[in-house]
Amino acid sequence: MSNAQTIPWRRISVEAAAIVASILLAFAIDAWWGDRDSRKELGLELASVMSELEDNRKRVESEIALLGRITLAGSTLLDAMSANESAITVLVPDSLAWLTTVWSPTLDASFGAVDALVSSGRLAQVEEPALRSGLAGIRAQFEDAVEEELNARMVQYTLIVPLLVDKADLQVLYQYDDEYFSTVRYSDMDLPSNASVEYPNSLAIRNTIRDRMGWLRTGRDEMSRLLVDIDSLIALLQAADK
Repeated sequence: MSNAQTIPWRRISVEAAAIVASILLAFAIDAWWGDRDSRKELGLELASVMSELEDNRKRVESEIALLGRITLAGSTLLDAMSANESAITVLVPDSLAWLTTVWSPTLDASFGAVDALVSSGRLAQVEEPALRSGLAGIRAQFEDAVEEELNARMVQYTLIVPLLVDKADLQVLYQYDDEYFSTVRYSDMDLPSNASVEYPNSLAIRNTIRDRMGWLRTGRDEMSRLLVDIDSLIALLQAADK
């Protein structure tokens, strides 16, 4: 009879353990590498979001200055109209009448980077809760701020212009559109004034101008608060990048 061979269980166990360990290590390395790539992509997306927010911040600052200029013009025109309420018209610079009647701003912001972050699913990887919720809601905040400007535009086109169309030559104001557009957004620059215009004066016109200016002031307040929120998000993004 041949002697029974002894099965080398110890060696088999060691080899099996080594195989399992190598597999687990490979999975761990693969997961680590995937996480590394994912975090790298997240970093790139957050950098794009940062750039986008900084650009939008400049736009909001410009819009705040612009709304301040328009509401100041509206107040100045209303003061002139109210000083002599019985007068059929008041004589004012065409730049003043243009700001009050023609120019209707709307903040134009970009959200491509924020939308890409949300659609990629990487917003969920942002660890700071305030940053994550702030980026998720920033578009809605911009839309709320712009809504006031849209209400002012509605007053302009549906109420103010119809009241003026039979009482004034609006073409005198609208012909300066391109010229004024190049300077209106710089609050420290005087608008070119080519002539004075006889602006119609009535209680209805004064009330509609007040209504429009009220919406624009509210929009300016909304954007001032929005500016604070943008600054907060930028600070959080800077902290997350360190």
